[in-house]
Amino acid sequence: MLSLMERIKIQTIDFSSDEFIRNCMRRALRGDSFYHDEAIRLNKYFSRNKQLLNQHFIAIILVDKYGKVISSTNLNFIDKDMSNSDIFIQGISKSEGKTYIKLHYHSSLDTNCILISTPIISQHNAELLGVIVNVYNLRFLNEITTDRVGMGETGEVYLVNRDKVMLTESRFIEDASLKQKVDTEPIRAFAENNEEIVGIYKDYRGIPVIGASMIIPGYDWVLLAEIDEAEAFAPVRILGIVTLIFGVVVAALVTGAGVIFTISVSKPIKDLKDAVERFADGDLNYPEKIRCKGDIGLLARSFHTIAERLLKEIIERKRAEEMLQHTDIELRQVLSSISDYIWSAEVDKKGTFTYRYYSPVVEKITGRPPEFYVRGPERWLSTLHPEDRTRLENALIRISVGKSALEEEEYRIIKPDGTIRWVRDSIVAKKGENESIHLHGVVSDITGYKRAEESLRKSETGFANAQRIAHLGNWEWDIREDKLYWSDELYRIFGLSPDTFTPTYKVFLSFVHGDDRESVKKSLRESICKGKPYTNNLRIILPNGRIRIIHVQTEIISNQRGKVVKMNGTVQDITEFKRIEDELRALNESLEQRVAERTTELMKVNEELRKEIAERRQTEEALRTNESKYRLLLENLPQKIFYKDKNSVYVSCNQNYAADLSIKSDEIRGKTDYDFYPKTIAEKYRADDKRIMKSGRTEEIEENYIKDGRECIVHTVKTPVKDEKGTVVGILGIFWDKK
Repeated sequence: MLSLMERIKIQTIDFSSDEFIRNCMRRALRGDSFYHDEAIRLNKYFSRNKQLLNQHFIAIILVDKYGKVISSTNLNFIDKDMSNSDIFIQGISKSEGKTYIKLHYHSSLDTNCILISTPIISQHNAELLGVIVNVYNLRFLNEITTDRVGMGETGEVYLVNRDKVMLTESRFIEDASLKQKVDTEPIRAFAENNEEIVGIYKDYRGIPVIGASMIIPGYDWVLLAEIDEAEAFAPVRILGIVTLIFGVVVAALVTGAGVIFTISVSKPIKDLKDAVERFADGDLNYPEKIRCKGDIGLLARSFHTIAERLLKEIIERKRAEEMLQHTDIELRQVLSSISDYIWSAEVDKKGTFTYRYYSPVVEKITGRPPEFYVRGPERWLSTLHPEDRTRLENALIRISVGKSALEEEEYRIIKPDGTIRWVRDSIVAKKGENESIHLHGVVSDITGYKRAEESLRKSETGFANAQRIAHLGNWEWDIREDKLYWSDELYRIFGLSPDTFTPTYKVFLSFVHGDDRESVKKSLRESICKGKPYTNNLRIILPNGRIRIIHVQTEIISNQRGKVVKMNGTVQDITEFKRIEDELRALNESLEQRVAERTTELMKVNEELRKEIAERRQTEEALRTNESKYRLLLENLPQKIFYKDKNSVYVSCNQNYAADLSIKSDEIRGKTDYDFYPKTIAEKYRADDKRIMKSGRTEEIEENYIKDGRECIVHTVKTPVKDEKGTVVGILGIFWDKK
């Protein structure tokens, strides 16, 4: 029992030092967002990593220092206020490493529980963060106390606290745990004088038992072992125990035509004028119709050549525009299909910031269209997480003023619906004309990467915490290179720092206790030679001189030829386990000695009881003889005699009175006057009884009495019956017919 209680106390203290739990508590107290899904993740952490450690777990409850439940494996407790509960008040008042234990029926859980609370203290600044409450089923204590093998049919073992309340189940009373009051001689001796006793006394049922009490140190409980006196001495009764130059050309041609027109009004010029007009209208083939000689013809032919060249250039430009449009469409499709978005901007020499482009993918990542951002950098800054804004403003200033040509930042943006996304922004700055700076950026959504990174960090933290809690470190030894890798916990076990110490096999052996060193070397050699794992407990001497006991377990890694090239293994500090084991062994030896002493005392008491029983039998025989004489005397008296208790219920009468009632004398027990007389007479008799018992004085009364259907006058004497303390416990009546 003590071993189990110490184990769940140590388990609760270990939970309170879990760094994952401490970090959650610190975030909650700082006022950081503590969303419901995060609470669920914490609950899953408890369910997967903690609750499976003990089959008797009912719930794990995490309470902040103000009494509010932050997380629990039982969702009914979340957000509950426990500030006024005893388990919170007592638990938060304890120092680190101390616990408060309470046995209690919990209505929300509908079961009897063992609640253990201990404070959670920050490892950084010793700040009180809150309390962790582990709830166990009281059943595991009952499993111990209700194992009644060899205790006969009335033997039982049970626990009682100083408030005289039975903690475990009773053999005789159903559902007695935390309900049954036990106010017996050994409980009074424990509560008043902190004493243990052995002897014969009446138990909580009022039945004489032979019992012994033992005080459970550190718990304010007493353990009682009892067996009915009747079974002990008369063994007959046993009872079961988480897109033109065209206008310019046209304008030039029109201007040339105007000049020619001012020189001559001849027909060729008119034809040329018409050609120019058609040319202006887009008919580039018309100049071929002009047929003349001289300067006008030369001009016409030159005009025709220009038209041909211009036509060719226009065709080529249209083809280039079509290709450009097609390329633009493809580029937009590509930019829309990739997961990253692209942006560009320009900063002039005055420092004015102007966005030139945002690719459409920006809306998928940020929840806002490109039009939102092109209005200016203030819009972009407004979407940033408050904690990242200052850092990004500084980066923007550096690259905008030319102090940096390349910036890469990871930051959080807040979407319109409130969700948060992580992005990586890679910006390149190039100098442009007129002292301007051109900025080009590529933004990638890295939310999934960040989640994986956080999950990995939590896993690594959880693994490190698990090693720390279990005092379990791991190592890897490259035998050929003689290189050893130690985990952080392994350094802690050996009292060393990874910053100042490099482990090797030889150095490891230097820490092994002199008496164990040769045995360790021999075992490791055999393990390498035979290719078999090695397991052993050994002692190490820390730099400060302290001796610790460790459990070493290895596995062998061989190459393709079967040669052992590496060894992996774990080292667990089992010093405390060994200490507790030794203490338990000593305690068991002490208990065995005390049991032997109690057994001797019980044997003596047993002998004395046998003598006392013999004397009691003689006394009982004498009493029976005297009772027989008194009964004979009463039966031979002519008067009618009866005896009632303080509620006017018949206890007994003599045969003369029973004959008048037409019953046998032993049939009157438990009956009242209403069973034999009319209501008015019965009420009168009972009123007389009540008056006489209240006054405490004897009275003589003449009253009517029904006999054989006729009314008679009888003389009655009623006198109160008192116990040894002078308390009236009943009334005795004697009456006879008055002639």
